Amino acid sequence: MHTSGLSFIAFWGATISSSIVGSIAACETEPHDASAWNSQQDAAPDASVTGASARNPSDVQGQSAPNDSARSDAGASTTQVNRAPLPEAPKPLCGSASPRVGVQSAVSITVGSAKRSFVLSVPSNYNPAFRYPLVFGFHGDGGNGANYRSAFPIETRSGNQAIFVWPNGTNNHSQYNHSFDQANSPPNNPDVRLFDAIVESLAATYCVDSSRVYAHGFSGGAYFVNQLGRWRSSALRAIAPMSGGGPYSTVGSDYSGPGGALATTGPLAAFIVHGQNDGVVALSEGEIARVYWRNAAGAFENRSSTLPSPCERHAGGTKAVVFCSVPSLGHTLWGESARGVWDFFAAN
Repeated sequence: MHTSGLSFIAFWGATISSSIVGSIAACETEPHDASAWNSQQDAAPDASVTGASARNPSDVQGQSAPNDSARSDAGASTTQVNRAPLPEAPKPLCGSASPRVGVQSAVSITVGSAKRSFVLSVPSNYNPAFRYPLVFGFHGDGGNGANYRSAFPIETRSGNQAIFVWPNGTNNHSQYNHSFDQANSPPNNPDVRLFDAIVESLAATYCVDSSRVYAHGFSGGAYFVNQLGRWRSSALRAIAPMSGGGPYSTVGSDYSGPGGALATTGPLAAFIVHGQNDGVVALSEGEIARVYWRNAAGAFENRSSTLPSPCERHAGGTKAVVFCSVPSLGHTLWGESARGVWDFFAAN
């Protein structure tokens, strides 16, 4: 994790000018499929298309990452009394009866024979009458979910309107010790299995809108997000890779698209961020992601400015594709990323 906005339960503050409309009324019979969201994306003018070939770009990736109706009758009587039904106690309309809320710093889950963990953040005002979007954050190589959560304040921006998942990678994939497996296609990818298992588990415990699952990542986590988007395009609604690259394949036959480009599996809304001064993952790697998702969406090459500056959105296409090439930014999180990513997810 496609074209409508997120469902959420609070209204936006004054800091957000036009992303969200309205507040959500409680629903008594079934979980409510939430508020209307307005896209902030502009239409599109410019750029160049670069092809790709079968490869493993591990040599261009960094190892660093920013481091959670009851009724009672009062005895027999000859007089019939009509009583209004007493109000029932609130019932969980979705998920389990009394799930934990707040931040859980070490949630364990068994995937196959492997024990994995993640940080889980559930709004303190969680309401089982509403379906919440699910937002995954994949950290860079050598990092962990807690540190990435601390470095990337997207939860603050969201205003308690989503459930956030911060998986912990194993930092042992390939000779480059990638946090998440970028190379092996499903079903042989343990981190894709982790993603699938977490979605299934949380949907059973909380009121999750399975049509609104999102993923963002930094560096090695961004590479994985691009791969996950290609492998799970039907399960994701939008992605936001930052300072990464891909998707790619080590199988030559996968490059069967026009001009030998990587064949697309399905469109996704994509918000791609890359620093022009990134000395760890070259800007050209971010361009590969931009071209792939532009091709997948069937968008035009011309782009126009959108927020936050200096981001640009491709014209047309079935999904929004935004590329933010940030001057002077190195291999680090951009200060506008949390705002940009959340607002993009909200609009898509």
